[in-house]
Amino acid sequence: MSKEKDDTGSGKLEKEMVLDAVKNLMANPCSTLNTKFLNSHSKVAIMFQDHMFEIHGEDEKFIKYMALKVPITSSEHKELLSLFMAEVQRRAEDSSMKKLNELRSLIRVGA
Repeated sequence: MSKEKDDTGSGKLEKEMVLDAVKNLMANPCSTLNTKFLNSHSKVAIMFQDHMFEIHGEDEKFIKYMALKVPITSSEHKELLSLFMAEVQRRAEDSSMKKLNELRSLIRVGA
């Protein structure tokens, strides 16, 4: 949907609601960040329980959520992708540090 409209009197525009949801889900440690189609289809996905947001970035930049297709500007796309990749990197580093600490404790126990 490319039209912006109020949603149930909340005063927020549809686009703002989707952007807020995407940003909040990126930071949520329980969400899954998927980069599987980043190179082949220029899209990433954020999944949380039964919900999935796709951020598409080829010629037509938009966020897809169920039947909604919310167009975004190039600058919004760049910002979202930057936030997304920073979160992917942060999670990878956290996971690596956790594994390193597990290894250290195993080495101490085995020594």
